[in-house]
Amino acid sequence: MKDFPNFKGAKILGFCLNVMGFTVRGKGYDRDSKALQKAVLSWTKKNYAWLHSYNARVAEACLVDGITYDSKSLRLTKTYPAEGLRRRAEYIYFPVDSPPTETETAKNEESVSE
Repeated sequence: MKDFPNFKGAKILGFCLNVMGFTVRGKGYDRDSKALQKAVLSWTKKNYAWLHSYNARVAEACLVDGITYDSKSLRLTKTYPAEGLRRRAEYIYFPVDSPPTETETAKNEESVSE
């Protein structure tokens, strides 16, 4: 996704975020997918704001089922609606890193090409 942002990768990322969640749990049934979850959360934290600034349509395709992005607060929000016995909506936040500046991007591109 960093080299070639695309809608197929965005859907896979969105699926992983939706199914695995924003927090890595300790022990439990998801032990076999913990490495994948850590990789997905790490990539999302480092690159989501960049992806949103680079191609907002692809970034929006990553957001499924109640997940939204707040570019001012630099965080993803998962909303669980008020239903059943829950009287209020529940929100889980996942902060992301700010996108690199144009000078940082240019420096990274120069170092890659050398």
